[in-house]
Amino acid sequence: MGNPLGMEPDPPEPSELPPHLFAEVPSFEDLGIPAGHAYPRLAYHEGTQTLIVHSAKAESQIPEQRLSIRHVNEPRYGPVMEFSSGISPSSFAIAEDGPWLLFVTLAWTERGGDWDALYRFRLDERTGEVVARRGELILPAGYQNGWMTEAMSASRDGNQLICKVGLQQSAPATVVEYWVCRFSIPEKTVTPITHLKGVFV
Repeated sequence: MGNPLGMEPDPPEPSELPPHLFAEVPSFEDLGIPAGHAYPRLAYHEGTQTLIVHSAKAESQIPEQRLSIRHVNEPRYGPVMEFSSGISPSSFAIAEDGPWLLFVTLAWTERGGDWDALYRFRLDERTGEVVARRGELILPAGYQNGWMTEAMSASRDGNQLICKVGLQQSAPATVVEYWVCRFSIPEKTVTPITHLKGVFV
């Protein structure tokens, strides 16, 4: 296509550009992320030089999320533990000054999701464990039921987690409130920090 006098020339068509300018982009599956997953959230843990990817299956009747990691010198990601069908890591927190990754899992059915567990994973050794499940939390006075909804930040020793927690008042009120809390893994205690009056904020 011609240009009027004094106008900048048209940019070249893609077919006119040298082939070496087009790098082939590998698929998520080629990189070690589960097949069919998309919407990645990427985090980096500087102490262990570890990349963390939180991804979700693009087409699924119930949410199917996974955590994948790789060291900066590794070519592919690998899974952070294996989970049975319906169990999904929904949120995570990393300890900036320690090798810890803490994450909350939900158990999903067609009727919805419920809190499943809190996991603690050591990034430098790549070992993990369940550190809390529903029914194990020691709740503050006045509440009869509690469940974790989101991991927010982790202490350097991996023993403390700041998280969002749903708390159901004791009878006869039975009102559900949402709080930002401090959870102690060794003691299993939930300590409220601030009430989220907007349910999630």
